[in-house]
Amino acid sequence: MKKIIFVFLVLLMAFQLTACSSEASKALREANKAFENENWTDAQVAANQVILNYPGTKEAEKAAKLVEEAGKKLDYEEAEDLVTQAEKAYSENQWKVVINSFSKIEKLAPESDLVDRAAKWNDDAKANWIRELSSNMQNAYTSGDWQAAQSYAADLIQYFPDTDEAQSAKSIQSEAKAKIEEANIAAKREQARSKLRISRCWVNGPDSAGGYELYINYENKSDKVIKYFRFGVTFYNAVGDPISTWRINKIEYCEDTGPIAQGEGMRGNSEYWGKFYDSPIDHPEIVDVEVEYMDGTTWELSDEEISYVQY
Repeated sequence: MKKIIFVFLVLLMAFQLTACSSEASKALREANKAFENENWTDAQVAANQVILNYPGTKEAEKAAKLVEEAGKKLDYEEAEDLVTQAEKAYSENQWKVVINSFSKIEKLAPESDLVDRAAKWNDDAKANWIRELSSNMQNAYTSGDWQAAQSYAADLIQYFPDTDEAQSAKSIQSEAKAKIEEANIAAKREQARSKLRISRCWVNGPDSAGGYELYINYENKSDKVIKYFRFGVTFYNAVGDPISTWRINKIEYCEDTGPIAQGEGMRGNSEYWGKFYDSPIDHPEIVDVEVEYMDGTTWELSDEEISYVQY
């Protein structure tokens, strides 16, 4: 009886393997059919299904090769499109497009006729573009167009790294970057100053009791009405050390209540914010500023903005 069961199981397994092989062969034929019809993507999809569903079979091995061949066909077709693109770009003097297209063609279809066909365009494009970039970079530099100079320099460095033109571009790129940063800082400074000016912050004292009066002069430069003007100062002694250890972070916070219209603020020394007995106070430094407007918006100044508005 055991022998009969064993034989039955062997026959069942053989039948299952045969059925599996038959299904794998059928699936592989579908993949091959798609390949023969030049449906490369469909061939890849079908072949990958064979690999996934029937691993370890001869059909899966053949399917893996089919995936590779279909991939090459797809790459070649893409390279053909790039050749057409490069030819059109060459006729329109779009040198960067020609160079980028040729680089992709070399990767997609190396040692093919497509590479040979596009190589002449690529060589001409490089020679023409490096001259154009160098000329444009110098003109932009001379006219003070730092963004353009930096852009041209970046292309020279990226596409022609081992040339004298690239070495010159590195110097111009560095200077242009510094000029752009200067311009950005100037723009931020002017934007801050268009909203607020703090012309002076100082202390008077000590009086007979050792107290110091804190003063600030400021002006609302914005066309928005200020509801609250808040600022915080840290007091320093004559050797530059912060004093008054009992305050949080050694900062004294003050608030002026509006409404404060454009051109208004605090001038002179008619009002001060309390007396402080942290003797000896040499000077205060403004470390925090917040402006709340009547329209509900708030401007919390950064450290840079605080320095900008003090002039």
